[in-house]
Amino acid sequence: MVPVLSIAFGVAALIAIYLYVSMKEMRAVQEPAVSAEKCVLEKNAKRVLSAFNAAA
Repeated sequence: MVPVLSIAFGVAALIAIYLYVSMKEMRAVQEPAVSAEKCVLEKNAKRVLSAFNAAA
């Protein structure tokens, strides 16, 4: 009984580690796209604000 539980917990731990590493890699791939989009949004906001200030 104990060896079966030990193997089951070991397999569960391996699955958890695999999922954790996979999620970490997916986030690392997605972050540059998000930061590039954020830069574009910031540039657009600055342009709108400068146009608004020039008009006032």
